Amino acid sequence: MTITKKDWQIYFPHQHVRDIQEKSIIFALNNILSNKNIVLEVTTGGGKSAIALTIAKWAMSNFPSTAQRGAYIITTQKTLQQQYVDDFPEIANIWSKSNYQCIHRKRMNCEEGQLMAKIFSGTKESDKCETQCIYTSAYKQFLINPIGITNMPYILNQIEYNFHSESPSLKKRQLLIVDECHNIEQSIVDFVATKIDAIHCENDLALKFPDTFENISAAREWVEASYIPALESKIQEILSSIEKLNPRSSEMKSLTKQSSSLDKICCKTKRFLEKFDPDRWVMTQDPRFFEIKPIYASEFAHNCLFSLGERVLLMSGTILDNKTFCKNVGISENDCSFMSLPSPFPVENRPIFFCPVGSMSYKNIDYSIKKMNSSVQKIMKEHEGQKGIIHAHTYNIAKYIKDNDKTKRILIHNSTNRSDILEQHLNSRKDSVLISPSFTEGIDLYNDHSRFQILCKIPFPFLQDNYIKTKMARCKYWYEWQTVKTIVQSLGRSVRSESDYAVSYILDSDFEYFYKRNNFMFPDWFKEAMIFV
Repeated sequence: MTITKKDWQIYFPHQHVRDIQEKSIIFALNNILSNKNIVLEVTTGGGKSAIALTIAKWAMSNFPSTAQRGAYIITTQKTLQQQYVDDFPEIANIWSKSNYQCIHRKRMNCEEGQLMAKIFSGTKESDKCETQCIYTSAYKQFLINPIGITNMPYILNQIEYNFHSESPSLKKRQLLIVDECHNIEQSIVDFVATKIDAIHCENDLALKFPDTFENISAAREWVEASYIPALESKIQEILSSIEKLNPRSSEMKSLTKQSSSLDKICCKTKRFLEKFDPDRWVMTQDPRFFEIKPIYASEFAHNCLFSLGERVLLMSGTILDNKTFCKNVGISENDCSFMSLPSPFPVENRPIFFCPVGSMSYKNIDYSIKKMNSSVQKIMKEHEGQKGIIHAHTYNIAKYIKDNDKTKRILIHNSTNRSDILEQHLNSRKDSVLISPSFTEGIDLYNDHSRFQILCKIPFPFLQDNYIKTKMARCKYWYEWQTVKTIVQSLGRSVRSESDYAVSYILDSDFEYFYKRNNFMFPDWFKEAMIFV
């Protein structure tokens, strides 16, 4: 049977279907019965959320399966999750407990409130959470509603501790959809890895941090023999202190928060101990911290994620190379249907100017950054009256440009106010300009929210990380793939529809050499927009 537009159009959430959306949906539905995995490369701004919802609704009524009816939609960016919630309120949404305000206890979130209920079991404090809890209500709706959306960190935890438990409330569904799936590898690596720093050990646990480890196995032994016991002892000490307090005590909030934070660390560290393999993991260490990661996320992908769906739909604007992508996330190419679609946006609406001002490499950045800032200032002057975004790659570059900004238009964020600064930019009537090392994806700067964007530095992965060095050595083109992926994602923030337009500028002179060597990885629609000044 061949699926045509009339078979699924009733499920499409908008009045108008873009050509790229129609092609994606028809391809996916015509392959969903024969292949476990469907991979769609749809350009940023191509309307992937409507594609996901349409396929999910069609599958609910037409895909035969022994799994629970429905679909889970997973995003790797919380900003993208919020976009789904805003666009499609019929989808059941769930955040982690810490994102919900406890209605019974002032200045506490649901995670802290539920911990108090557990500590004071059998009292009025526990009765409150048992009878009414905002998080619990949201979670029940997430389980009941046939289409639910959440983010990658949350679902990985739910799969680990709920789905694989003896009596899971989370069930396998007909369809698992992962939007921005190019981040799956990093999400899984981060989930099973561990990172322990000296300040945490010494200040929180009164535990001496080792100067160095002879090898990765010695580090693992220290974690099990010294770190975990110290962590568990501290948690028990805090819980004992909480039990002695009046639930309304002023100390309750800080102690509950501390206990909750340490308990998360303990769970994550024990997870690392269970999955660790000295021959297939790698360690990065310096006097301040050490971090141990698995080299291959593919070994964990099925159990950690893909087992949640009878069929899996993976979507991204930056697959770039399907063979490399499948290898990285543990998918068999023989059980995968892949389609890459060109950008539907007119090339004249998205020019990318390469205007080299100097090398921004580690050796040259101190010399080049002044020229870089001068060019940034000129570009902002040319785009006076228009909003834009500057991709800085590092906080040091972002701070330098912000400190030397003559226009006073730049908005910069820190690790705590990222969402607030984005909202300020979106809602401001002024011609504000975002600057950030981390707004490379997951944000939608459509129409007048951004008419220009600047890439200050080629976003090479950090080679002081031993994990990155090892992956670079063992996996051909992995390092280059990561870099191209970030470039393409970054320059996809501002042109979001056929009528939208923005000018992009690449200023790092190192781009020319990198582009020539890795031209085959860049999508054709990206290359056709390149203009070398």
